[in-house]
Amino acid sequence: MNPSFFILLIVSTCFLSPCAKAVLAFEVVPQDVDRIVVVGLDAQVQIQEQAQAPKLRVTGIDEGSDPGQYTLEKKGRVLFVKMQEYSDKKEWKEVLSKAPSKKKVIDFTGASVPLDIQLREGQIHVQKWSKEIKVALVKGKFTSFGGGASLGVQIQNGDISIQDQNSKVFVDVYKGQVQIKNLNGDLEGNVFSGSLNVEKTKGFMQISSAQATTKITQSSGVLQFDTVKGIVITQQFTGRVEGQTIEGNVNLGINSDSDVHMKSLSGRVTIQTPPGSGTLLNLATTEGEISVPNELRVQRTATEKTVKGRLKGGEHKGTVVVRTQEGHIIVK
Repeated sequence: MNPSFFILLIVSTCFLSPCAKAVLAFEVVPQDVDRIVVVGLDAQVQIQEQAQAPKLRVTGIDEGSDPGQYTLEKKGRVLFVKMQEYSDKKEWKEVLSKAPSKKKVIDFTGASVPLDIQLREGQIHVQKWSKEIKVALVKGKFTSFGGGASLGVQIQNGDISIQDQNSKVFVDVYKGQVQIKNLNGDLEGNVFSGSLNVEKTKGFMQISSAQATTKITQSSGVLQFDTVKGIVITQQFTGRVEGQTIEGNVNLGINSDSDVHMKSLSGRVTIQTPPGSGTLLNLATTEGEISVPNELRVQRTATEKTVKGRLKGGEHKGTVVVRTQEGHIIVK
């Protein structure tokens, strides 16, 4: 019998009949499970794939099954690493009011398996994982390096750092700092307050924020964003930008052969075009002001100010379309 399958079989039967001790460390054959789910209060989770490893080794499981300890439970093809719950509200209140003396450490090393991690507070570190990961934290920190499968991270209060990822990424943060570098894949980012920094990314980017600062540098593809009071900045972006803001200022630095379509209520919109691009401008504001290079003139009527024309340059690439109610429009 395959040793790793034998260990999993013991774990399964252990939960079907009385058992004195759970397994402290075990191995998983990836073909035998669809997903591993980690559920608990506070933990540190370390995840690392080893090239060509036939099995996944999991360590950090408690011996007993007392409240607060992490034990194993297998339901069908899903394996749970689950913290045992407390029996009444009083115990829960005492536990939640105290900081843990030492965080539980759970380690996944070897072959990749889809993971779903749900914790109140935690630190999660991932290296070169090639299966889907979903994370939900109330408070904590998430870092990932060299991933190759879909990644979804939700944190109410905390920070995210993702680097060298080749997949679709979803991040949702209420308050915190998000850093994404060298992403080759689509990005959906929701940050209410804090910051989102994206560097050297290729793909479709959909960004939403209320009052966060978003900065995207040396990236390409399609960028769609909407913000209420947040600041949006791009530097050396190549591709198509579609955005809207209510009060937040937008400063877009674009490369040649890029297209911009912007709407703003009162936020200022600044467009930095490359020298000699010959970008075609179509600008209009109801109550704001428009500033453009000297070769173009602002047309004024009783209801709006407009600019239509092409900047100097031999390339004749790219278009910039901006509409605002009160916000100023500046093109350089």
